[in-house]
Amino acid sequence: EHKSGVKIIPGSLSPHDVAGIDVAQLKDNIKKLVGKADYILLDSAPGLGREAMGAIISSDEVLFITKPTLPSLIDMLRLKEIVKWFKIDTIGLVVNMYKRDYKMKIEDIKKAVDLPILTVIPYDPLVIKSFKLSIPVVLLNPKAKSSKRFRELAAYLEQEVKEKENIIQRLLNFFRFR
Repeated sequence: EHKSGVKIIPGSLSPHDVAGIDVAQLKDNIKKLVGKADYILLDSAPGLGREAMGAIISSDEVLFITKPTLPSLIDMLRLKEIVKWFKIDTIGLVVNMYKRDYKMKIEDIKKAVDLPILTVIPYDPLVIKSFKLSIPVVLLNPKAKSSKRFRELAAYLEQEVKEKENIIQRLLNFFRFR
């Protein structure tokens, strides 16, 4: 458990450990966490390797993250096709590490991905510093622009979860009284 209160199950940094990942076992282990946490977020490596595929098929929904570069965008579009093939719901897209001087503009990304862009997180050296210090950037400097965008994203995701829970509850109530 991180001192911020977030519980983290870190992945291995060793390529030998990743090679032995049992994708089916990953999904079963994640199911065991349901009810023990408010949210379960899986972060995977970019691309279509075993780790990413394991995270995809173990998920109910996918939030895509991309940098505003052509290689990152192409990887994300490939991943989007896999997610579509598995019939997994998509939440939207986060553009990470954005600088205004990039050749790729937000409007270009929006046209290419056909997904709602939930937020654009600006490039911020504080994020790198926060990794080195193992302190979330939203705690390191709550007033930073990147912190604001992370909080907005969290609020959006929280609202989405509540709306889905309300819909499920209404359906249950509807059938309960029939």
